[in-house]
Amino acid sequence: MPLWSFHGTADALVSFEEDKALIEAIRAAGGNPLFTVMEGEGHYIWRTVYASPAVFEWMRNPTIPPDGVPPALDPLATVELPLDQTAGPFVPA
Repeated sequence: MPLWSFHGTADALVSFEEDKALIEAIRAAGGNPLFTVMEGEGHYIWRTVYASPAVFEWMRNPTIPPDGVPPALDPLATVELPLDQTAGPFVPA
């Protein structure tokens, strides 16, 4: 099953280390998930992730690149929401 996980290393709400361990366990079990680590970013990385056309292109054709490196995120500034509009427990997806 295709999987692409994103996590900020400075996330104070969800443990980066636990997510990293989960990705490593999936790989150890034979899976090949993509994992994008966003250095120094906190919990609200979804604003950047979902503003990136590469994510939606991957969703249409979820393949693993031959080198295993996830596509680069290149968020469109016109899509990203200001932080004051993103508070809340749910992620719009």
